[in-house]
Amino acid sequence: MFLNYREKPFALFYYVAISVRRELTRNEKFQMENLIKGFEGECLYDEILNTVGHENLYVLRDLYLNINNSVIQYDSIIVMNNRIVVNEVKNLNGDYRYENNGWYKNNKQMESDPFIQLSRGKSRLINLRQKSPWDFEVDGNIIFTNDDFSFVSDNEGMQSQAVMRSRLKKYFRSFKQEAVGNNAKEVVQLIKSAIVDNPKLPEPVDITQLKRGLYCGNCISYNLFKGQFQFVCEDCGSIESYETHLLRAMFDYKYLFPNQLMTRHSLLHLLNYEINKNTVFYALKKHCHILKNGNQTSYTLKYSNFDKELVKIRNTQRYKDKIINI
Repeated sequence: MFLNYREKPFALFYYVAISVRRELTRNEKFQMENLIKGFEGECLYDEILNTVGHENLYVLRDLYLNINNSVIQYDSIIVMNNRIVVNEVKNLNGDYRYENNGWYKNNKQMESDPFIQLSRGKSRLINLRQKSPWDFEVDGNIIFTNDDFSFVSDNEGMQSQAVMRSRLKKYFRSFKQEAVGNNAKEVVQLIKSAIVDNPKLPEPVDITQLKRGLYCGNCISYNLFKGQFQFVCEDCGSIESYETHLLRAMFDYKYLFPNQLMTRHSLLHLLNYEINKNTVFYALKKHCHILKNGNQTSYTLKYSNFDKELVKIRNTQRYKDKIINI
């Protein structure tokens, strides 16, 4: 069973938030495309595992674990009674090979080696095991989810660690005879005790380089007409409440300025003061935790997922959003 929700990477939200307020650089576009592709591969992995079934397993996804004062990210950890399996998920396309201890695509050696990543992830979990009373084996495989991917190797050990898209269902079915019990539950708690937040957040954006103000959540137009309780998009006709716009802006602020405090003034500045400061204040109180430090008051969002909270708002708001299909 899945024990946690797989969120989109923070860095992906970061690039998306930038893209609606200025043009991305070539490198930023490249990074965002890679993040989108990687997340799509992870979602496909989850979908196929869901189809095969995982009721007899504990599955932890998209984790950052602090082991020996070093943080490492895991795409998926499958926990059973006597062993755990690390799955490094890659959504690569093209022809790859592994030879002479190098990872190549089109005769060009690649900087990022998934086999080294897998080995490092397994080693850290072995280290975590050694400091606990619980015994379990640590295995691992690299899951290649893209149909348009081929891989050859002069190393049989490397070849055996790779699971291609065509074999993925069979691979998941191999866990059917496994089971979870008290030992597996304790191992899950051991892993959970090492979970930390992603320590490598992007650098805050220079706000002077951004377009400030509110934009339509449907077509990303800044051409909005302000009504008494809602904004109407002059380009696509969609209608969204002040609260919808403010919640979106709070999430934008979170991603654009990681590790920077959000205050009423800083949020108003991002909004270009297009909503009354009292309305902003009430929205901050409703949707955020309040932090006081002397005379300064700052706010942190109560939620991690904008889309989920938007659904709740739209189901309860008095002045309804109306989204026009385009």
